Amino acid sequence: MDGLKRTRIKAALVMALLGVALLAQGLRPASADQPRMDTLEINETNTVTSLCDFPLVTHEEGTLRTFVFFDQDGQVVRIAENWEGVQTTLTNPANGLSLDYLTAGRDGFTVEQNGDITFFRQGVRGIITVPGSGAVTGEAGEVTISLASDGTLEIHRSGFLREGDFGPVCSYLQGTP
Repeated sequence: MDGLKRTRIKAALVMALLGVALLAQGLRPASADQPRMDTLEINETNTVTSLCDFPLVTHEEGTLRTFVFFDQDGQVVRIAENWEGVQTTLTNPANGLSLDYLTAGRDGFTVEQNGDITFFRQGVRGIITVPGSGAVTGEAGEVTISLASDGTLEIHRSGFLREGDFGPVCSYLQGTP
């Protein structure tokens, strides 16, 4: 998803780089009780040619808030991103047909004192519902990946992940059932 993923990739890279930079520098906040917060207002329109056999115009709008939490020594212990009602519209410019989907939830990671790291992803992401076909792609729920300091990896998932065929989306947007 060229344009759609570009914003998410930028935000994820910013979060990851910020986390690495803060961990490496041991940056100190004003208070361990107050996280640093950054807000990104998303309002982006792109043309995507990789999803269907015809171009789609995507418009994405909403808010992404990033929080960086520190311990009493000023070390980063958690970074969280809150996707707040990011609405995406896929439109076929040739006929005006469109579908919408929502991204809302939290992503991030936590570093424990013993060195364990937990990555988390919670919420609703990209559930595209096509009239007559139902939900064809997207996810809802929670994924937690825990990496213990001894290298043990655990993955927990609740909810659902549908990595369905994007064909029904293209058919609907092309105007063919």
